[in-house]
Amino acid sequence: MVESQPTSEDEQLLSLCVCNKSRDLSNIELICSECKKWHHAACTTLSTESMLPFQLNYVFTCNKCHDKSVDHMVKSKSTFLQACITTLGNLMFHNPGKRFYCKDKDVVPFIAEHWEQLMPNRQQSLNWPTHIYRALTTESVFSSETEGEETFYSLADEDLAR
Repeated sequence: MVESQPTSEDEQLLSLCVCNKSRDLSNIELICSECKKWHHAACTTLSTESMLPFQLNYVFTCNKCHDKSVDHMVKSKSTFLQACITTLGNLMFHNPGKRFYCKDKDVVPFIAEHWEQLMPNRQQSLNWPTHIYRALTTESVFSSETEGEETFYSLADEDLAR
């Protein structure tokens, strides 16, 4: 289990699951859209088999906040921005010490491999990598660096626990 390391009292509260154990970035975690508390997938009654860590395209309401006292999740159609954030979060997590990734060699293949999880109910068009490039180059949540003729991308905020 890879635990996040809180740095302040507020961050310490955000780094705990409702079970009062530390967050585990190596597994699926859900944040309640109402109370903003984190939940390990195992601490819910939901199936998260079709999800990836750091996935953003869902709305989760925990059983304490839901009007019927049940865990409830609705997956939404993912944007290319969300797919890029999820992809870079996973690449950064699984490759400690490596921050920047090539769109063509790293980002696009990851998204292609995990298309169903990242882009549910969306057909793969021939030009979808162009949308990835557009998201990576127009959003401030990413940073980039160039080596020779290749540009590499990363999440601007390296703290994956946020």
